[in-house]
Amino acid sequence: MTVHASGWSETEVTIRYPRIRGIITLVEVIPIFLLLFLFAVFPLLYLPRMWSEMGAYLFCGVLAVGAAWYLWFIVRNIESVFTTFRVSQTQLIIENSRYGVLTLNWGELTRATYTRIGIAGETITLEAPQLAKPIAIMSHLRTAGSTGRFVIAHRLIQRAMGDRWIERWF
Repeated sequence: MTVHASGWSETEVTIRYPRIRGIITLVEVIPIFLLLFLFAVFPLLYLPRMWSEMGAYLFCGVLAVGAAWYLWFIVRNIESVFTTFRVSQTQLIIENSRYGVLTLNWGELTRATYTRIGIAGETITLEAPQLAKPIAIMSHLRTAGSTGRFVIAHRLIQRAMGDRWIERWF
């Protein structure tokens, strides 16, 4: 077992996101969407009518799809930001307001999906009958040592899940 200076080891790791940073991350995209909407309105005011309407409608459509995808992501994963995950070779401990402290052996999880590209960067989505909905461990909320902890959690979960481990790009 290797223990690093930050106190985590390669056989056990704790992932906890700073709460204030999680809240900021959840709402930081709203001003960006508003700014993009203003850029969609600009062509309506200053370009010839046919080109401005076509471009603005297309841009607003893309913006609406992006906003819907982000809102779906927030609703699905908001609980993950306020959860502490303790990953070890034998079990996963989930601590949050919904479950209190929930201990799951690796045999109790039905599936773990590793997604490489997405709004939250890399995510590991865990599913089990004891969970009300899938819960995700995200690499997006970067803090000191978080990348190393995520990599170790990834390795531990992948080894423990075996053929129930699924990798995908999106």
